[in-house]
Amino acid sequence: MKKLLPFALVFSLMFVLALPAFAASSEVAMKNLSMSICYDDEVYVGESSTVTIVVTSLSGNNKGSLTVGGDTTYFELKNKASETFTFVFTYEEAGIYCETIVLAEVNGSGKTLETTCEEITIVVNKPEVTEPMAQLTGSVFNAHDTWPIADAEVLVCGGDPHEEYSFWTEGTGEFLFSLPAGSYHVSVWGHDQDYLVFAQDIVISADDPYILSVPLIPVDGIETGSGTLVGWVADYATGSLLSDVELVFYNSWFDGQGYSSWTCFTDEFGVYSQNLPCGYYTVTALMEGYVAGTMYVVVNDATTYRNFNLIPE
Repeated sequence: MKKLLPFALVFSLMFVLALPAFAASSEVAMKNLSMSICYDDEVYVGESSTVTIVVTSLSGNNKGSLTVGGDTTYFELKNKASETFTFVFTYEEAGIYCETIVLAEVNGSGKTLETTCEEITIVVNKPEVTEPMAQLTGSVFNAHDTWPIADAEVLVCGGDPHEEYSFWTEGTGEFLFSLPAGSYHVSVWGHDQDYLVFAQDIVISADDPYILSVPLIPVDGIETGSGTLVGWVADYATGSLLSDVELVFYNSWFDGQGYSSWTCFTDEFGVYSQNLPCGYYTVTALMEGYVAGTMYVVVNDATTYRNFNLIPE
């Protein structure tokens, strides 16, 4: 469906008008009359395509008519004069539309002497959907002395479709991303000395900035002894606690000393508890029907609490 809004004749001039720049144009001529057509050949639903037509008398005084979109306008032109007509087409549905423009010369009694026509094609697209953007911000610092870490690489992976974004911190250790709202996996490396890799799964929305503090643990500063990691696992959508969720605790090092892993399951109340040597761990929560949840956790010689909210697939 379309709406046609014809404008009145704008003005007559004794010379050919300079036309504004449009996306498409064409010209046709008869013995005594010619017309130049300029129009927007591609718009979005709800936007308007402006069609500007300049009719010029090539020889003598002439009468004629211009028919656009079923509406006819009559005119009279003196020798070499021009007249400008403007029409606006507004379309309510996407598609390809053809509009016919008919120019006719008539005599004093209204009899048609000569006609010519031109078809123009206007493509109407669906409106562009702007994806809501969200902010991820935070800082990278040494977990032992809290000094900011420069030249740390922050890698963010995820979204739909899957994309990767990276950022290198400067002297303040701060980072800032503007991303489509969604689920992401964040990994952080410190490159000025050996640190354990930080990783965490996050969900960001356009409503509020997500602030992430990243403490990197120097490899040579890991505590000895053991501690306990305790928490619960819940359904992100409903908040219900989930039993029989598998949790895998994985510890790896940059210096090639190898790795260790531990596994436990949540109890009937959705709670887990695991004793671990002090260090920095990747903890992954796994359950059929849910997206795996992963976070990095520092375990010291006390009890550390970390909870998971799993996103349904």
